[in-house]
Amino acid sequence: MGLNEEERRAAEKPSALPIVGLNRKLPPEALHVGRCQTLPTGDKVWRLELASAGAKGLRVRFEDFQVGQGRVWVYSGDEVHGPYTGSGPNGSGEFWSATVFADRMVIQFEPVESHACS
Repeated sequence: MGLNEEERRAAEKPSALPIVGLNRKLPPEALHVGRCQTLPTGDKVWRLELASAGAKGLRVRFEDFQVGQGRVWVYSGDEVHGPYTGSGPNGSGEFWSATVFADRMVIQFEPVESHACS
C-alpha cells in the first residue's frame, strides 16, 4: 500500500522537517489474512506479510502482546529481528519492533504447540 491521498497531501506541504514516518492501524480482519504454514522441519508457524510501496523501512507497534511460550519475529529477506517472547521486551505487552529496512515485512509467530496454528 502506497500513500493514500490524505498522506500524499501532507507529504507535499512545505515543512521545516521531513516526514520520517506514518502510523497506520491494521484492521482487526488483518489477522485473518495471515496464514499457518508448515516449515520443512515440520514446525508450524503463522505468517502475515505487510507492505507499503516505496517505504524505506517498516516496524510494527504491538499492543496487548502476550504469546506465552511462543515466539514472534519480524523480517524481510536476510534481515531478521526477534524473537519477541512473553509480554514483549519490557514485559508491558506494548512495544515497537525493530525496523526492517524494506517496503515489505513478515510477522511470524511460532506457537509452542503446532496445533495452535491450524
